[in-house]
Amino acid sequence: MRYTLSRWVRRAPRPVLSAAVFFAIAFVMNNSGLQNVGGAWKVVDHSSNMIWVLARGSALAFGAFYPFISAFMGLFGGFISGSEASTIAMFTKYHLLTSRMLNVNALVVTAATAIGGGLASVISPAKLQNAAATIDALGIESRVIRTAFLISVLITVVAAMIALIVA
Repeated sequence: MRYTLSRWVRRAPRPVLSAAVFFAIAFVMNNSGLQNVGGAWKVVDHSSNMIWVLARGSALAFGAFYPFISAFMGLFGGFISGSEASTIAMFTKYHLLTSRMLNVNALVVTAATAIGGGLASVISPAKLQNAAATIDALGIESRVIRTAFLISVLITVVAAMIALIVA
């Protein structure tokens, strides 16, 4: 027990902190610009909400190619956080607003992000550290990332092209 607990105390905080920070950022971004209106918190001025500002900028910058880009946002989010769930939490409201602005299928855009986030699991430092610690092979993470990176990017490109066609 002592051996297990000592290893857990050394290895667990970094991935937990990473996921917690990512969820906290998503919470702040989703709830920015809220005002109390009759006892309910609402976004009165859309331009004061971080997600709306990002959605508007993305709609202008990427236009009809936004569904393609969304898969790579998922790959990025999953790589940083180590979690598909946190990627979805971070980007869903953003995708819903951007998709509405561009008149594309928000479900397809969000699914592309989820696919990218899931593929990021094979290259996420947090996940690789956990896996390496589980099999007591710390130090092999960089070799695994080099091997899996190209594969995850190629599959993300395929998912992004499908999202672009279907959305």
